[in-house]
Amino acid sequence: MSDGPLRTRIASLIESLHDETTNYFAELDGGGPFREDRWSRPGGGGGVSRVMSDGRIFEKAGVNRSVVEGTMPGAMAQRLVRAKRRIRDTRIPFVVPERGQMPARLTPVLEAIYGAYAIDFPLVAGTEPRGSLADESHYLATTLAELLPDEPEALGLAALISLSLARRPARGAAGEFVPLDAQDPSLWDSELIALGEEYLHRARPRGRIGRFQLEAAIQSVHCARASSGVTDWRALRTLHEALLLIAPTLGARVAHAAAVGRVEGATAGLDALDTITDEAACRFQPAWVTRAHLLAEAGCAAEAVQAYERAISLTTDPGARGYLERRRAPLLGKDREALERGD
Repeated sequence: MSDGPLRTRIASLIESLHDETTNYFAELDGGGPFREDRWSRPGGGGGVSRVMSDGRIFEKAGVNRSVVEGTMPGAMAQRLVRAKRRIRDTRIPFVVPERGQMPARLTPVLEAIYGAYAIDFPLVAGTEPRGSLADESHYLATTLAELLPDEPEALGLAALISLSLARRPARGAAGEFVPLDAQDPSLWDSELIALGEEYLHRARPRGRIGRFQLEAAIQSVHCARASSGVTDWRALRTLHEALLLIAPTLGARVAHAAAVGRVEGATAGLDALDTITDEAACRFQPAWVTRAHLLAEAGCAAEAVQAYERAISLTTDPGARGYLERRRAPLLGKDREALERGD
């Protein structure tokens, strides 16, 4: 493959990524003070896995650095504009590196591609997914995998995006929200699943396990339900434990707690959740979704209702809010009964 088409596609993606990010930040900021609770940041696994899993991409890819670092979205947008102007004014050339230079520069490139893919998921209530960015990110990830066939993380990212995109047809449309456990596997794209599995298979013999390979393996286990009809939660727990050794992010720890809850029971999952000491957890929507789910499973209706209310307050997507409200509704009656009994 020649560098010309790749150069054009990357330049186009950078332009789109800048414009999309600037617009998102401007819309989120609205000229007022930064509010972290405007961001719905879902994390992985469990019966509520899409509420949790899709937004984990933002944390791990670094797309939400403005949230993590407390930077106002408007300020971040201004930084992007200044950087773009500096590149233009100083005429910094865009150069595709030689093949021998690519491995040393690989990590930030993979992160950027993953970040662009993450923008496919809405950040503002009422917006539609940016399918073009997801498709471009998939093209770039698979192109890198072919250019660098001996780089397992390039193969891992190609596998991860392929497997994740495969489930897009079943994720719901027109404001509907369908969590992973409730998705119809027959709607998943079998060709993308096969492609993702091929990339993951090619990465394994390289002997260098990385975050993207583990994330892809997690997606692979979920996608296996299309053929087996079941989800191997023990395998998922093991993979999440391995991911914590490489990338112990807040999202990864919440996802691990959800997997522990599935395998060892709600109490064990809650115990794992309680080991998280990151102060950001109190503002992290996936942590509250997971806690609510586990508390409900443990029969703690009153506490589950409170956790669901906190999760709902941190969720901006209307479809996801509706889903959480429906999960909370049966618990409201149980909560009232407990109060009347004096429990």
